[in-house]
Amino acid sequence: MLKKDVRVTFENKLAELLLRESVNNPFIKQTLTKISELVKAEILLPLMQAARKPQFSDMPIEFQNAITNLAKLHSNTRQQYGALLRHKYSDYASILSDMANVRELLTLMHDALTVKNQWQEDDVIKLLACITHLSFSYVEHLPSLRKNEQEFKKLYDLLWPSPCEIAVRVSREELGQGFQVTSKLGLRALEKDLTLRTPPMAASTIHYDSGKSFFGAISMLERLKIILRDFEKLTFNLNINEPEEKSNAQQAYQRFLENLTAIFGKTFTDKLINGEINKENLYTIAQSFTPSTIKLATRENQLLIASLSGTTARILITVCHLGGFKDSKNFSRFDKAQILSNACAIFFMLAGHHSLMEVAAIYNNLIDYFMFNKVKTLPAKFFSKKHSFIPLENYLPYHKGTVASFLHPHYRDNILQSIKDFSIEKSLI
Repeated sequence: MLKKDVRVTFENKLAELLLRESVNNPFIKQTLTKISELVKAEILLPLMQAARKPQFSDMPIEFQNAITNLAKLHSNTRQQYGALLRHKYSDYASILSDMANVRELLTLMHDALTVKNQWQEDDVIKLLACITHLSFSYVEHLPSLRKNEQEFKKLYDLLWPSPCEIAVRVSREELGQGFQVTSKLGLRALEKDLTLRTPPMAASTIHYDSGKSFFGAISMLERLKIILRDFEKLTFNLNINEPEEKSNAQQAYQRFLENLTAIFGKTFTDKLINGEINKENLYTIAQSFTPSTIKLATRENQLLIASLSGTTARILITVCHLGGFKDSKNFSRFDKAQILSNACAIFFMLAGHHSLMEVAAIYNNLIDYFMFNKVKTLPAKFFSKKHSFIPLENYLPYHKGTVASFLHPHYRDNILQSIKDFSIEKSLI
């Protein structure tokens, strides 16, 4: 069995190699240029237009929400890898206090999304950060920019992680470790690299808020322990006599049950209420709710940092919905989707947000979306006679658990050549 620390070192190295390849490979550069221009035109420019208003409050509320989130991500508030203004603004409110500062942020994002003839690794990271953050705006804040809501919902439903794939994430705060940040990039979170976050932190303080620092466990068992603990506390609070506090306790209790039902179903909630879920049977129940993706990753000793990547889902949903994976003849292009997914892996592995598997699983969901909803847009080569006796999924570019299956053929051999002597099981390469 591969040791976890070897896998961590391997994926960190892989991300570095992919980043270096992104700087030098014209095919990657061409693909990211087209995607960044699309994101710029369809999301950023409408935000820049709205920001011409004299007052922040003059903008539509959804644009206010989107820009507020961008200010948090690019100031030192959220301490994000690739943030453009964290050196200048320690708090997002400083950006929002003056429309000139808002316009400064959006202009810098515009510049970051404009691919240079000679670009460096830092340029790639800033571009990927801006695509990531504007995709969040598109999915979470800007429904007025979405032209086909029905198709958007299909994409979202198929690409977004399941409720249980989200529920297995257990934060360090929930484990009693407090809100942590890390001083080191990459996937490994050594205790000496973590420190309690004490906002507001000075703009000169270089720490990062990442998946590895935020989440302390990927475990359905730990999630159910927390649910049991919280249920006991909420149930105890129902005995409060003071009318207003009792009303608040009842509302909190009801919200808790509604959230549980949305994730685990009514049967689970009823059993919890009836006392049928307890410490003795918690392990068995946890096994029944642990998603197959998490079980498979655990069995294959894949890295789990923050479970399946919802942020990757937002990026792929956004670019797909905007038509970024189509060619000039309106055919769907897996190569664009694969290159962008590889780029997501670069960014999220280096930032310490997600492992390769957590990104690749979402990329597989995108291929499923094309197969279930857009099969007529696939190029004719996928239906040629030479493939007639082979299951379609066998020659589609799914991630099949290895690095080689995830990487695009245009640069796969370059990367594999660089890692061939690395101390890792060959089956994973």
